Amino acid sequence: MAGKGRWTLSDLLDFEWLIRSEEERSAAADRAIYRKSVKSALEGVKDRVEQRRIGLLEWFRAQKTSVDRDFPGGKLVAGLSFASTVLGFFMLVSGVGVVLGLLRQPEQAYNLGHFLLATLGLQWLLLFLGVLLFLVRRRATDALGVVGRFILWIVKKASPEGAKTWAAVAKDGGRYRDVCVWTLARIGQWAGVCFNIGLVAGLVGVLMFQDVRFFWETTSDSEPEKIVQKIVNTVSSPWAMVFPDAVPDVDEISESRWLAGTELAAAGEAYRWPAFLISALIVWGLLPRLLLWIITVRGRQKALSQLDFQAPSHRELWRRMSHVERVVETSGQQDEAIIIDVGGLNLEIAEVSPFLRMKLRVHPLGIYQVGVIDESKEVEAYAALDQAKSGVVLMVEGWNLSPKQMRKLHSEIRQRCGLDMQIWFVVRGTSTAEPTAEDLANWKAFVDGLEDAAADVIEYSLVEL
Repeated sequence: MAGKGRWTLSDLLDFEWLIRSEEERSAAADRAIYRKSVKSALEGVKDRVEQRRIGLLEWFRAQKTSVDRDFPGGKLVAGLSFASTVLGFFMLVSGVGVVLGLLRQPEQAYNLGHFLLATLGLQWLLLFLGVLLFLVRRRATDALGVVGRFILWIVKKASPEGAKTWAAVAKDGGRYRDVCVWTLARIGQWAGVCFNIGLVAGLVGVLMFQDVRFFWETTSDSEPEKIVQKIVNTVSSPWAMVFPDAVPDVDEISESRWLAGTELAAAGEAYRWPAFLISALIVWGLLPRLLLWIITVRGRQKALSQLDFQAPSHRELWRRMSHVERVVETSGQQDEAIIIDVGGLNLEIAEVSPFLRMKLRVHPLGIYQVGVIDESKEVEAYAALDQAKSGVVLMVEGWNLSPKQMRKLHSEIRQRCGLDMQIWFVVRGTSTAEPTAEDLANWKAFVDGLEDAAADVIEYSLVEL
């Protein structure tokens, strides 16, 4: 299937906007979509995170075609593209302007030190500070500063609803925030690419239409030519072997030095400086920005491909939609599951077996106890986890949620059974009543907080027995 599980930024924003909207959605309709479109798309997919990623995308596509509403994702993405274009053009013109502004009049000359500092030194300093701020603050808008705020201003103008969804997605953290960060970083790096194209184009244009001279100056008398030679050799090291004519030699460096009260060297006497500066702008300015831009493009693609949809709203939708249907139908011994009685409910296989077969489609291999006075029972329960084939069922009481104890139990199961083993938290009420809505909500919130794609909460329903 083309595009199977491939989320785009527009899809993600529209999906989040849809599930956060006030409109009521029918659980029966969601399950109908699951049976019609989602289940077939999940055939052969064993990874549970991938199942949810593909399943929710199929659900969203089905919803989008059936709902007559104006989704904001397309407008927001168009706003981002417009912001990228405007910012890129502005930076292109700025690059040309910097080169023209550095040309000293009326001598028609460039101060080499000022040129390199203004064109390369400053942007490397800003890049370093931006990366440092990003690593320290981990905030997209802070790391991008004025650029990030300008982009978000354009986004709000293009789609107010989309901007709200963008803010909500970024606030969720994890891969969702990463998608937003990489998107803004990509636009920022594209602006950097355009700025460096402007620098190169501006310098080439000046050299084509004017006779330009180049000079450097210093107040030091301690063999300054040797210091400049070392700087030139360091900067030109990437191309010195293949393009030696773009590396000024000692004589040209010495002739280019300007002393107060003397004349600048004639334009024709410094023929290697133009090639040196153009090469420096390309190698140390344009190419690194292109590389960073490619990294941000791939970074956003990776963040979109690794969305795990572990937020409570995502998990609740997945529960309602799949209605605990097994994605991969199994039979025989593969359907066997270990039952762990948490807290000593004194359950019998004959009591819970009908529910487990009907609701979870698993056969209880045995019931073991944890959280009881007899510690040997707990040792026996952990040892039995190796026998689990299709999952582990934790039978818990609705009122008896101890987060610390349950996190320890969950961690122990994951260490022994791996990350792919299904864990069901089956919440019971009393012998004559189902768990209260409040107790069930508390358990769902706890399990959602585990951010485990292969863990879910099931209500122990007396009606279905």
